[in-house]
Amino acid sequence: MSAGRLALYALATGQFTVGVTSLSPVGMVVELGEAFAVTPGAVARLLTVFAVVYAVSAPLTQAALGHLPRRAVIAGAMAVSGLSCWALALAEVWWQVQAARVAMAASAGLIGPSAAAAAASLVAPERRAGALAVVFGGITASSVLGLPTSSWLAQTLGWREAWVAVGAAAILCALAVALTVPGGNRGAKGSFG
Repeated sequence: MSAGRLALYALATGQFTVGVTSLSPVGMVVELGEAFAVTPGAVARLLTVFAVVYAVSAPLTQAALGHLPRRAVIAGAMAVSGLSCWALALAEVWWQVQAARVAMAASAGLIGPSAAAAAASLVAPERRAGALAVVFGGITASSVLGLPTSSWLAQTLGWREAWVAVGAAAILCALAVALTVPGGNRGAKGSFG
């Protein structure tokens, strides 16, 4: 398997992990609700918080950090995502859960666009659509495989253990990206002016 193909799979796995971090509260509504004495609606709002922070942070972080090497940006953001999952696993009060979700979403806002740009730059122009399909396939797989798995973990082992596992997956993805994505892969500094 070529080095470029390995990098695409590492980026796809990263996108898979982003999807799992985004969607996992859906499969943990009961567990999180009971642990923190909050309503199912409060747990569901964790997805809204994630979506809003992602939408706001994606263009801002790209403008601020898009000129840096994508390998470092994506691996670093994946590590932040993993650490945020572990912080959520350690949360004792609801605001800590929400803060961890904000950190997860901000890191995802950096990972998603950076992974797409990295994937497109790894292949010839005529192969970019296929490269993007591989990378974004990770998001699709997170709905089909990741959400049920995190839900099963939460119901079988406990919600804290489920977040530890998701965090570990993110850390492993950070390592995979660091080892496979070329170091010279970078974009240009953005601006809003």
